[in-house]
Amino acid sequence: MKKKILFILTFLLAFMPMLVGAKVTEFGDNVDLTESYDSSKFVFGNDVNFSGDIDGIGLLFGNTMTVNGKASYGVYFGNSLTIGGEVEKDLFIFGNFITISESAIIPRDAYVFGSNVVFKTDIGRDLYIFGETIDLRGVTVSGKVNATADNILLDQSTTIVGSLTYNEDATLSGVDKATIGELIEVESTETVIDTATVIKNWIYNALTNLVCLLVILLVFPKIKKVLNEYKVESGNTLLSIGLGFGALIIVPIVAIAALLCEVTIPLSLIVLVLYFISMYVGWLYASYIIGKKIWSLLKKQENMFVEGIIGVIVVELAVIIPYFGGIIEFLVFIFGIGLFLYQFKNISFLNK
Repeated sequence: MKKKILFILTFLLAFMPMLVGAKVTEFGDNVDLTESYDSSKFVFGNDVNFSGDIDGIGLLFGNTMTVNGKASYGVYFGNSLTIGGEVEKDLFIFGNFITISESAIIPRDAYVFGSNVVFKTDIGRDLYIFGETIDLRGVTVSGKVNATADNILLDQSTTIVGSLTYNEDATLSGVDKATIGELIEVESTETVIDTATVIKNWIYNALTNLVCLLVILLVFPKIKKVLNEYKVESGNTLLSIGLGFGALIIVPIVAIAALLCEVTIPLSLIVLVLYFISMYVGWLYASYIIGKKIWSLLKKQENMFVEGIIGVIVVELAVIIPYFGGIIEFLVFIFGIGLFLYQFKNISFLNK
């Protein structure tokens, strides 16, 4: 999973300069693209239907997506995708249920990340695919296939001119009937981490967070003052969590959209930098507030260092609790972003 996420982030960064040049952007619930566009197209929608012609990158996000149009590069994100049409160069698909129909024309490489992926058309060069179930029955791949999956379906009509590389724990069906240049089995990349390593990493993360938190509180006394004045009440806490959740979703969408306009590119980059800073700094703020609340319940006198230590340790321990750790981590995460935004309500760094 981490490799998949890393690939997606690397891919988006690589294409970002080209996307910045996109002149056409569209948002909506139901989006129909039926016209010809002379530049890259950037679209967000619930139901997206593309049957037009994009002279550039077609970057489409949707829940349900049907593609029958033509694009220089096809980059499609969705839950349920039916892909036809033509891609002049490379095709990139990220989704859950993915069907590449008989009408699809893929003259070069295809990169597919999904849960259930069904190919019904041929591929001009190489196929790189990740999924639970991959169906390549009746498909001809003129290059090689690099697959990571639980199940790979082949039959007598499957032809892979190059090699088929697959993970050793995958179940191959019909491989003895298919025509394949070479079969390459690779070891599954499962990382086993011993207890000592887990403890070492936990101590490192806790110490790093504690040092950064204390430095912020010492160097910026106004931040410390605002956090000390923050009242941990149901209303304030829910407001901070709601604010953090909203910012988590809205800020990156607005910032990326702003990248498409030349005038707002510098502002967009600044917002994105602050966004990523808020994620980490907010986590530290949330740890401090939690430690401060615990210390106050013990009826002890305020102590920044002790409160910081308690908060960091409690949070770092809570997020490794089986089953519930992920939920706790997410709540602390968005609570922290909300706190990061809250600080600007009462801080003016320009005031002497």
